Amino acid sequence: MKLISAIQGAAALVAVAVYGTVASGAGCEVDIGETTLAIGNAAAHMKNATFNCGKDGTPANCRADVANIESELSTASSHASDATTDCSDKGDACEAALTNLTNTLTAANKHIEDTGKACAFHGDPLCAIALVESSLSIAAGVVDGATALGDCKGDNSTKVLYLK
Repeated sequence: MKLISAIQGAAALVAVAVYGTVASGAGCEVDIGETTLAIGNAAAHMKNATFNCGKDGTPANCRADVANIESELSTASSHASDATTDCSDKGDACEAALTNLTNTLTAANKHIEDTGKACAFHGDPLCAIALVESSLSIAAGVVDGATALGDCKGDNSTKVLYLK
């Protein structure tokens, strides 16, 4: 649970950094911030799923948490797609970072889909493994979001902030 809370907090800080430094209407950085915010929201639901999909949780709450995570990751993927278009003039490093972010979100979507299947039967030990895989994918999304922000803004301030 502490890892999930840290992931959620890091995602929120990236989003705050974006909104604190970006002028209104700057689509590229805002898209990346919205992507990272949605990943942070997925982390919040993952925190709940860790309990609700466990032995003390309920199947209905587990399914609801997984559905919420899927929704947030879908939102993140949509914003990442927008960023790819809006950031097209930001250079090769930005393009590579956004490609990596998109690939990470694709993996996270696959992992949460697998989590939904594994956790459909309450108490399945594979559910715990799927939750860990999903959590790691979400954590990678936060890091990739911060990297994309730095590469697309042309500075390393967000990378330094999150990789200390």
